[in-house]
Formats: sequence, structure tokens, C-alpha cells
Amino acid sequence: YIPAGTDEKPFSGVFDGQGFTVRNISVKTDITSQANTGIFGVISGATVRNLTVGDEGDVWTITGKAAGGSAIAGVAAKALEGSVVENCVNYVSFDFQAEDGAKVVVSMAGIVGDATGLSVTGCKNNADIHVSGIVNTESGGNGFQLGGIVGYARSGVKASGCENNGDLSAPSGRGGGIIATLAGGSMSECVNNGTIE
Repeated sequence: YIPAGTDEKPFSGVFDGQGFTVRNISVKTDITSQANTGIFGVISGATVRNLTVGDEGDVWTITGKAAGGSAIAGVAAKALEGSVVENCVNYVSFDFQAEDGAKVVVSMAGIVGDATGLSVTGCKNNADIHVSGIVNTESGGNGFQLGGIVGYARSGVKASGCENNGDLSAPSGRGGGIIATLAGGSMSECVNNGTIE
């Protein structure tokens, strides 16, 4: 699967899923050649709303060797300034089997992996995310970023009314039920019901 939007040409329109579901997802992606993995790869100044990604039992497997700045998520791997993601739900479980080298930052989440200037509202992650085989043992901003809703919220990120119901598992780095690292922004009225380990 080739995601919509790249670093060079981000998706910048409006996508209204109208409550429909992208289902029967059984994908294996080599992150070596595809650094941004999700239904959308990179969005900028875009709006994505009312979309459900996957059904229970759908699995997206990540293999290969990650480069710094790689991002993975159900809805959008990377969201740049002015983007809005609202009323989206993820049911796709991610299985990260790739190699994440020392101090190589990878951001992963159910809804948006890596975000700057994003508003994310009323979104839910209902899937488990499992990470294995990484060698990046760094903590803080240099570690693996694993969140239920957003992995790495770099600046200007506002999360509200979001919910994580998935179990998150990674051997190192930062993990959070809603956001792994909130470097700049705010979070309100969000709930985590999942296990973080």
C-alpha cells in the first residue's frame, strides 16, 4: 500500500470518510523504503474526519530498518502545521518488527505518528500496538515514541476528547496512552483505558 501524501508533496485537502470504514487490512510494509506509513503518509494544512481504519483482527506489519524521522499510524503517519484530524477511529493493530537503531527516532501511534501544529479531536484507538527488535535504548526525545493517539507531539498540538483502548508495548523509549511525548501543546478530556508496558 502506498499512503496518500509524502514529505515532498503532502496531502493538503479535506477528506471526509462520512463514517465509512477501510477494512480487511493485512499489510506488510518495509520501512526502509517507506518512512511514513499509514492511510495518509504526510498531511499539511489538511482535514481528515469521520474515518474508521480497519476492523478487529486487521494487522499492519512493519519490517526493515528505520531511518530517523520515520512515522507510523493508522490515520496519518505525519501531520504538519494547520492539520485537523477529528472523529477518526483506528482498529488496525501494528506489529513493529523492524530495526530502530541507536538514537534513531521513530514515532508510532493509532491515529497520528508525528505531529506539529495539529488539532486532534474525538478520535479513538481501539487496537494494540506491539514493538519488538529495536536497539534504540535511548529515553526522552531520542527514544522510540509510542502513543495511543499521537506518538510525538512536537509543538502546537491540541488533543481533546480522545480515547485509547489499545494495549501498547515497547521495550524502550517513551510511551503514553494518549501522547508519548508532548513537547508543545495541550491535552484535555482524554482517557486511556489501555495497558502501557
